[in-house]
Amino acid sequence: MKVKASTMIDKSLWAEIKKLATLSDKPAGRIAEVGLKLLLIIAKTGVPDDLGALLQVQDTELLNTLRELHEAWRSASNI
Repeated sequence: MKVKASTMIDKSLWAEIKKLATLSDKPAGRIAEVGLKLLLIIAKTGVPDDLGALLQVQDTELLNTLRELHEAWRSASNI
């Protein structure tokens, strides 16, 4: 189940989210959701030495999305 949520965030942070959304063809809301899920996992488990291993256990979909976002950002940086 999803709920509609709104909050105020810094304009520069939103600009970075929108840029990543454009580079990755993922909605900005999905990118924000990924960030919130990651924050909650770290808050619950502590800052891991190996984030990839933690996400492999906790949320593989989140891990795959992060990998896709990273690849899109990296590809754009190489242009």
